[in-house]
Amino acid sequence: MYVTEALRQLGNRTCYKKLTYNPLSSFRSELQKILDVALEKGTISKQLSEVLTIHEPTISTLYLLPKIHKHATRPPGRPIISGRGSLVDNVCKFIDIQLKPMVEMLPSYIRDTSDLLQKIQGINLEEDTLLVTCDVESLYTSIRHEAGLRATKFFLEANNTSQDMSVFVLQLLQFVLTHNFFTFNGSFYLQLQGTAMGAACAPAYANLFLGLWERDLLTSEVCTTMDHVLYWARYIDDIFIIWQGSQKELITFFETLNNNLCNIKLTYTFDRQKVDFLDVTIRKTVDGHLCTDLYRKDTAVNAYLQASSMHPKSTIRAIPIGQFLRIRRICSDDATFEKQADLLKQRFLERGYSHRAIKRAYWRAKSKNQSSLLDIKRNKESDGMTR
Repeated sequence: MYVTEALRQLGNRTCYKKLTYNPLSSFRSELQKILDVALEKGTISKQLSEVLTIHEPTISTLYLLPKIHKHATRPPGRPIISGRGSLVDNVCKFIDIQLKPMVEMLPSYIRDTSDLLQKIQGINLEEDTLLVTCDVESLYTSIRHEAGLRATKFFLEANNTSQDMSVFVLQLLQFVLTHNFFTFNGSFYLQLQGTAMGAACAPAYANLFLGLWERDLLTSEVCTTMDHVLYWARYIDDIFIIWQGSQKELITFFETLNNNLCNIKLTYTFDRQKVDFLDVTIRKTVDGHLCTDLYRKDTAVNAYLQASSMHPKSTIRAIPIGQFLRIRRICSDDATFEKQADLLKQRFLERGYSHRAIKRAYWRAKSKNQSSLLDIKRNKESDGMTR
């Protein structure tokens, strides 16, 4: 079933092409020419050129992560291309370093759950407000190269990146996109569309692609409908929206969004009372405030590290503390925290943790509140950026 699902996806001729040879040698020569020209122009140093050159590259391989939350018995697979040590491994890391600061400046950008919780604090809603979540279907494999490169070029220029460096980054990115080859089941394949999920630069690249799409929405015919959007936040391909309007208007809004030339298709859910986004359940209270609770998928299993593991004792002690602090950070009120803490205690007992270790972690978290934990995290991150 695993092989059948992989071959089904690889049979999509829009995204993949089966090769009859190993293209490593010719691809390596092409990449070296790009690096040599950049070195000759003074765009990069000799040291950076050496870092970007992997002299004995491995061949990337494709594997699937079964999406059991989509279908329990015949789950579709999430295609991951493992390219550690591959020809473009360091090139992808370099591109990611160049693009990530631009991603963090996007208006919709969410870094993680804590960032989301900080940003929705203090929001008050009307009674008829809808809570909406949506995601972009198969984002990584849907991005056409020309559209992704156009978005990257736009943000490089907007960030005042030097002309030579912009050209170099775009050349490397185009090479990565058009030379992503890998093996599966003894055969070689080349990816024709999208970017490899697993490449270091893939999240930043996909973020900028959607960032330009979001920007274009404000200048398109959808702009008037965007007046109903009170809040829009995005974590890569997952979007949280607060909608001030009717259900009919919301459905029309998504029909319009899905009618695009960017190969973007959004699936969405909405509710007046609560939605699940990332690992958070967001609820609207009777007085219009937002409260939050931990969200676990129905297929989630108890996979905490066994207490009998031969990891350092400090690691074993830290895991309950970190997890109790996590639910304290996510749960916006005491009652919700206590409910989740009881469930968490049971999960740790099942994994062999002592009552004493669990109790110590629980009381450490109980002595805090959501606001103080979010403030601590915010201050640590700000200090890290300053450093």
